[in-house]
Amino acid sequence: MSFQSKTDHVVKEKNTADFYKIITVFFNRSPIPNELADTYRYYQFCAIVRLLPLAGIETYSSVGLALFFAWSSVNNSLLLVWSILLTMIATSELIMWWVYIIRDPDNSRHVSKKMVYFLALKMSVAGILYAALVIHLFSLFTDYERIFLFSIISAFISSGGWMFASIPLVGLMWTISVSAGLIFGLLYFFGDTYLLLAVLAALY
Repeated sequence: MSFQSKTDHVVKEKNTADFYKIITVFFNRSPIPNELADTYRYYQFCAIVRLLPLAGIETYSSVGLALFFAWSSVNNSLLLVWSILLTMIATSELIMWWVYIIRDPDNSRHVSKKMVYFLALKMSVAGILYAALVIHLFSLFTDYERIFLFSIISAFISSGGWMFASIPLVGLMWTISVSAGLIFGLLYFFGDTYLLLAVLAALY
């Protein structure tokens, strides 16, 4: 093997090793001592819980607006069920905020993984409910109203993803549940009519 070939081989191996190192950075994580894991989880959790009153106000407002504007257009029983479920979720969020931020801001210092999973589950259920109403209203609105409605739900996806970003699982459950619900509803009920909107929802 010539000197040039050896040099090229060494450079290629080095480039491969560097590339592998860059890729593994995204998948490897530094080990966290058990005694610190609960503390980190607590602060991540509280970063979200401090914003839950804002999310609750948005949910209550959405329920009120939906009841006011859509009462005469949609099935009243379904709209009531939707409103009750979202109101229950928003109320539970306010209770969670009261427990972790107001009542005992310094002494709890512990959040179990089950509580994080519970919060993620609530966000996913809320996301599915929002997507379901949007798809139902799509069948009743004009094209201009549909674009306006999609803009609103897109803002909800973005703001929710930002609010819940301190715990990626919670943020992902919110954004994926809303986006997946929109994609499924648009493609299943409207075919390729709103394919572009489905693609935009997928990008979220």
